[in-house]
Order: sequence, then structure tokens, then C-alpha cells
Amino acid sequence: MLVPLTEVLKHAETGGPGNTPSAIASLNIVDFDMVRALLAAAEELRSPVIISVATRHWKQIDAPALAPSIRELCRSSAVPVTLHLDHASKSQIDIIEAALEAGFTSVMIDGSKEEYDENLRITREVTAMAHARGVSVEGELGAVGGEEGVADYVDADSTGPEAGGTAAAGISTEDDGAPYTDPVKAREFVEASRVDALAVAVGTAHGLYKSEPNIRLDLISRIAENCPVPLVMHGASGIPSETIRASIARGIRKINYFSGFMVRAMETVRESSRPDSNDYLGLRERLMAAWQDEAKTQITLYRG
Repeated sequence: MLVPLTEVLKHAETGGPGNTPSAIASLNIVDFDMVRALLAAAEELRSPVIISVATRHWKQIDAPALAPSIRELCRSSAVPVTLHLDHASKSQIDIIEAALEAGFTSVMIDGSKEEYDENLRITREVTAMAHARGVSVEGELGAVGGEEGVADYVDADSTGPEAGGTAAAGISTEDDGAPYTDPVKAREFVEASRVDALAVAVGTAHGLYKSEPNIRLDLISRIAENCPVPLVMHGASGIPSETIRASIARGIRKINYFSGFMVRAMETVRESSRPDSNDYLGLRERLMAAWQDEAKTQITLYRG
């Protein structure tokens, strides 16, 4: 069934063992087979899931043409599914409008690279537009490093000032010099913008880590204590499982995952590359099996 982000995130509060808090997997897709594989994983585990399309891939995968089929798969799923637009910037309001027209049930406006007042302005604009249609909105405050939607390797310290700059107010630069989400500003931003979820900067980066990142668990707790909406972690590929579980225990309720899927895809392609084979359909089946397996691993991890 197709539901707004607010509805699927309700399951995060009691979705873990013994009705403990968990996080919902937000899984970015790049084609129709990938959607089928990820939904199959969620249905096998009887778990709510978020199927996400990044604005970086919007034109590349011809999302306007693909969206009706993706939406129908989500609508007919046996588990609650949110169809989410990921990481729309200030210059991509047209893509948000297109996603709303296509029946997406959640959108993310990422104004984190803007000054605080401008981030708040455009987030409020999108929230008003989306809420009028019953669509949920995720905002972002802080500087998450790396390049979203690109499964490249990044330094664990790529969340440093060059990742977003301390000029984007709402960031606190602490002892290690990296810019993080300011807990006090987070509450102010959420209350003024009326977003339904907030992506935060706590030491993660988009992509694959060259070394283990320093995830600020203490900061997650402080933001969660101040923030009245669910918190979102971007850049989960490669974070140790114990850190993921600890982040959920501290207040993370939505976790975005993409780069790990691309690693599994390319491993599968390389393993299947034989000069004498023309079994394209077999390759598609192996890709779907790999994606389904990876999705099950992540969903299970986030449930605790």
C-alpha cells in the first residue's frame, strides 16, 4: 500500500524487537527491476519500506516515464510503502512539482548548502506545496559530505567545512573542526518549516568510506531531545552495524542507503562477465537476487 512518509515512520517507533524503536530503510533505486527486488525483500520480511528516487538520477532514468509503473508496484505492495523524492535542491523545485504530479507521497527539499534563512524559506515553500496534497516533506540542516547518488569512495573526514561550509547557518563547528547540525537550530528549523522529518549532519557522508567515519552518537541524542520530528541519516553504506544500531537507539528513524546496492550490482556484473555468454535475462535475475539480498540485510539491521 502506498502511504505518506509520516505514516510509514510511525512504524519506526515500535518496529524493533519487543516493540523497541527502529528505523525505516529508505532505498534509492535506478531502474524498475531494482524496485521489484527491494519490494520483494520488504514483503518477505513484512517490513514497511521507502522507495526513493534521487533527483540526480531523475533524467538519467527517465523518472517521469517510469514513475507510473513504480507507483503501481508500491501501491499494490503487501506492506506500507512510501514513494520518496530524494535531495531536491533550490534549483530543482520543478522536479518536486513533477514528483507531486506523478503521485510521490514524500519529497525532500535539501537547502542545507544555503544560508539558514534561505534554507528555511525554500523549505517552508515546499512544505506548503506538498502538505496541500497530503504529501510529506523531509528537510535538511547541516553539511553531509560526499556526492549524493554517486557510489564513489569518500574520506571519512569529508564532512569537514568544505562539504558544506559553516556559512550555512544551523551548523555548529565542534572540537574536531567538522560542521554538524546544531540541536537548538534544528528545533527552531523544524517548528518554523513544519517539515515531517529532518536529515542531520552527525559525521556521515554520501558514498563509500575509505576509512571508518566518526559518527557523533552524542550529538544524535542531543538533536533527538530537541527535535519534534523523526531524524534521518544519509550516507549509511559502510557504517559498521553496531554504529547503525547505536544511532537508532539514540533517535535515528529513517536511514538512506544506495552505494551498497551499486557495489553489489557491479560485483554481480563482473562475476557474470563471460565472453561466450549472451544470457542477459539471467544477468537481470542475478542482479535482482543480489539487490533483494542486500535490501534484506539492511532492513533487518535497521529493525534491530
